[in-house]
Amino acid sequence: MRAAWDLLRHAGWLASATDDVARAVPGCRPLVDGGFVAASWHRADAPRFLANGTGGFHVRCPSCRGPLAEAFARSLAAWRGGAPRRVTCGCGHACDLADVGFSPMAGFARAWIALEDVASAALLPDADAALAGVLGGVRLVGQRG
Repeated sequence: MRAAWDLLRHAGWLASATDDVARAVPGCRPLVDGGFVAASWHRADAPRFLANGTGGFHVRCPSCRGPLAEAFARSLAAWRGGAPRRVTCGCGHACDLADVGFSPMAGFARAWIALEDVASAALLPDADAALAGVLGGVRLVGQRG
């Protein structure tokens, strides 16, 4: 994640006073349409579940596309208690909790970049491509509050 943060700063999408700062403001290149107020990067010792923070998201089985919210909630609670990060759908398909279909987007991460007071939920194409090149992919999770 530090490589992604450094890329955003050195390419002009973020601006910060020093190389060690984990908080930045918008740089000279737009990162999202309409801008944002500040950015910060975060790390955790173990993966964390990141979601919209307001509840009400849909979870679907990646195999049958059926609703999976109840099984997901039980499996997420069990994982937080030390169980494997797995969920099984009524159709019989078992998968990692990270592989289900979320709407709006959610996911698991040990490191992430947060944009505060952001105007758009999508990175501009050049920033998205650059980050995907460093990270191998990008998942945007919108949060409120």
